[in-house]
Amino acid sequence: MIVAYEDSEDVKKWPSKVTKILHSEYEDTEGIPNWFNICYQDIEGRNMVQSLKLQSFDGEMYYDLDGYPWET
Repeated sequence: MIVAYEDSEDVKKWPSKVTKILHSEYEDTEGIPNWFNICYQDIEGRNMVQSLKLQSFDGEMYYDLDGYPWET
């Protein structure tokens, strides 16, 4: 998954390949977001949230699931 903030040049260049995310009032950064949430409905219709956090492993950056999904 490739993500970028909604006003990023990457979102404008590759709208079908980059998932845009909204800026958060809790994080004021430029470029690649340090974390983001995915909101969805599970198979039973409950509204759920999963947080993904930017991590580094062996010099490579990746998003890691930060805990278990929770119901909103």
